[in-house]
Amino acid sequence: MNALVRPVPRLEGRLSVPGDKSVSHRAALLGAVATGVTEVQGLLEGEDCLRTLRAVAGLGAEVTRKGPGHYMIQGVGLDRLTEPDDVIDCGNSGTTARLLLGILAGQPFTAFLTGDESFLTEWRDLRAVLFVPDLRLPTAKMRSALPAKVPLDDAVANLTRVAIGVAGMATGRSDLLRVLMVDRLHEPYRAAVYPQLPQLVEAARKAGAIGACLSGAGSAILAFSDSVRTITRIEAAFGAAAADTDLTGHITVVSPRNHGAQVIGRA
Repeated sequence: MNALVRPVPRLEGRLSVPGDKSVSHRAALLGAVATGVTEVQGLLEGEDCLRTLRAVAGLGAEVTRKGPGHYMIQGVGLDRLTEPDDVIDCGNSGTTARLLLGILAGQPFTAFLTGDESFLTEWRDLRAVLFVPDLRLPTAKMRSALPAKVPLDDAVANLTRVAIGVAGMATGRSDLLRVLMVDRLHEPYRAAVYPQLPQLVEAARKAGAIGACLSGAGSAILAFSDSVRTITRIEAAFGAAAADTDLTGHITVVSPRNHGAQVIGRA
């Protein structure tokens, strides 16, 4: 098609610019954790931002639509959010998940997030490399190594890492597991009972693991990798560190799943 465009002296009229997606997400979340009513105009009514509005409504905030892009949000305050009655469906909105997790990490209740197929895609190349020592450490003993109180900075650091790491899993950012798997609340104290722990974890990280940490209360050490070459290096590093610390055990490689634990039988 050919078109002829002629210049004109000036343009006149009014344009309504759609709301900004990034600002719209944050306006909904900040309105929910504020105390009192927040009026939002020009909110982008795309599916992603509407997911965030539904999420904050599920957490106790009252959301009222007054017109196109015009919302009133009755905030309940950061410490008065309530446990949702159902799983929070983020759809295809990674931004909803990432921002919401930062708020949920500090709440005293449990909340579950889900999304569509693209949101839940498994990391097909991700493998877990486990060093399982013959050393058996009773859970009660490992728990008793933890202090009754921890520094506030360490608690905040761990909660922040959880939010970042889970958002990484939700959006396919496996590199963010490296952030998630640095612990300041358990491993420093449990190393007193399990002195080989720091060397094993550090060996896996230096070998190229995406992340490495103590698995649960111990004594297995967990490391993640997304390449065969790195898996081989991690296995060698675990073997060398175990030999240096006179620790016997075995190494196994497994594929993680995104659907969680399943009951396969009942006794």
